[in-house]
Amino acid sequence: LNAQAALERASVEHEMLSNKYAEEKATWDSELAALTQSESNLKIELNANLSKLEGMTAQYNQLASEAARQNASAQEDIEKIVAAMTMEKEKALSDLEETLTREKSE
Repeated sequence: LNAQAALERASVEHEMLSNKYAEEKATWDSELAALTQSESNLKIELNANLSKLEGMTAQYNQLASEAARQNASAQEDIEKIVAAMTMEKEKALSDLEETLTREKSE
């Protein structure tokens, strides 16, 4: 009788533990599914942000290239202006020398 009671008690405890395990496993599976979905959403968001960053980087590079081109063009213009001013100064000095030389000889 004691063995029978112990067996029944063990059987009841086994069923209770099995039910508890099944409940906990369901909870874990649910939590795992939520974490997996969260990970998936974060990966999607990360990829979207990476794409946006790549687009912004390309736009920045394009603007930087245009700025460099404009700077080079402006530098060329400045060099042309300086060269023209230098020529005008040299011509003015030459004209002044000729005028002074002519006035001396008169």
